[in-house]
Amino acid sequence: VLVCGLSGAGKSTFLSFLKEKTFIEKNPTLGKEVFDFDIQGFKIEFFDMGGLKEYRSLWKAELHDVDLLIFIVDSTDEGKLNEAKIELSNLAGSSEDTSFLVLLNKVDRENALSTEEIIERLDLKQNKKYDFIRISSRTGFGLFKAFNRIFRILTGKGLQKNIKAKAFTIYDKGGVPLTTKEGKYDSKEVLSGGLLSAMTTFVKQSFHSDLNTVKMKDYIIIIQKTNHLMGSLIIEDVEKPIVKEAEENLRLLLQHLEKLCPELKKDKLNPQKIEDLVQDYYENIL
Repeated sequence: VLVCGLSGAGKSTFLSFLKEKTFIEKNPTLGKEVFDFDIQGFKIEFFDMGGLKEYRSLWKAELHDVDLLIFIVDSTDEGKLNEAKIELSNLAGSSEDTSFLVLLNKVDRENALSTEEIIERLDLKQNKKYDFIRISSRTGFGLFKAFNRIFRILTGKGLQKNIKAKAFTIYDKGGVPLTTKEGKYDSKEVLSGGLLSAMTTFVKQSFHSDLNTVKMKDYIIIIQKTNHLMGSLIIEDVEKPIVKEAEENLRLLLQHLEKLCPELKKDKLNPQKIEDLVQDYYENIL
């Protein structure tokens, strides 16, 4: 998979988020960097191509040996869209048989242009060759959708998820719920027998303990903690490897929230910000 785009569009940040499951600030790529992924029995190589002008001549040299070309656009940088249009057109003219995916990055920012505006500025309104997906390599928005699309183009299959959450909540360190995954608490099956009440009590008692899981009826409640937040996840009683995966994914989400909410270190809490970040990130892990 060849990943191209102008410098600063977020190519390396996109790939590092897929790899590490969190936002990592990256310096501009010099030349080419390779990212390897082993997913569901497939090995996928991503070539992260430098976006500075002096490296763009390398893009076409890689085209002969790729199955998919991804072009990443900074949706907030209106002044560079004409330059992006030229580079994308040059690539398209040299790779007529290659699948194309255009990722519109940084859509979490207020000044991000709409998909329709960008398509018009790139002069692609009448071109059916391209798929467009809106993403944020900072918050994680749209990344599962993008990676699932990449995987399907390459393999003809969709990504499988091992964890099916019945309920999911983020709490402050006092055990007060801040956000829940919309619709998950409507399940009468999960809430029957006072399970939700028991879970909330368990969470409040768990902040200063090392207890990470508890079994109730046919469900397992998973608890993870960071310095300022807690998370709970209810899943059906399943095999141990899936429980471990759920624990790890919940931990990654909490660490991601801590990283993007530095105000937590000053005991300042913005529930709406946390709600928005959870909604952007949730689909990537559960």
